[in-house]
Amino acid sequence: MLDDPLTVRALVLGAGCLALTVAGAALRWSAPLVVGSAVGAVLVLREIGPYAGEVPQWVWIGLAGALLTTVGITWERRLLELRRAVGLLGRLR
Repeated sequence: MLDDPLTVRALVLGAGCLALTVAGAALRWSAPLVVGSAVGAVLVLREIGPYAGEVPQWVWIGLAGALLTTVGITWERRLLELRRAVGLLGRLR
């Protein structure tokens, strides 16, 4: 699949990945979400690979900043939830 240029086959695979990702997120299934996202990401990286050098550097810096901000927010939220859970467990004793 990765050796072919943009074809109907790639479009069908991308649609399948999108369907798996949306279904996994909506139904709170972890495996379809992870598989759909991973395969979709590989497909997208393969398709945009030849054009990656033409993208201005500020776009890559902006994308990295957005990704790091998202990871940081998620990390802080999970840490707050963990502290809250530890507090609840402590009060149960």
